[in-house]
Amino acid sequence: MKEFIAYALVVIAVPVFVPGFLLAAIVYVPAYLLLFRCSLKVRAFAVQFLEIFTGLGVAVAALVLFRLFKLTPNIAVPVILTVWAFIYFVQYKKLILRWLSWMVGFFIGWFALAKMLLS
Repeated sequence: MKEFIAYALVVIAVPVFVPGFLLAAIVYVPAYLLLFRCSLKVRAFAVQFLEIFTGLGVAVAALVLFRLFKLTPNIAVPVILTVWAFIYFVQYKKLILRWLSWMVGFFIGWFALAKMLLS
């Protein structure tokens, strides 16, 4: 039953939405304040790479979710979350660079932090 609940939370994208709200306050606001002094062209380019932190937050949230249920996530979790991110970025016509930045952050978090959070 724990597995069903954990994977249901992943399918309805709880790890995608929770870090988005937290990271907006923790990372984005100070980054925007620093970028505010830059030109518009530099700002528009640099903002694309802030998605790395969102992807990292999603990976951490998914790993913590499975840690709380005392489960080991399999390959389905990153696949489901990657598809969710792809649907979001395509549906809202975001730049592919933002999706790639999200993917980099997600896989850094998934592969680098998995051993720390799950052991």
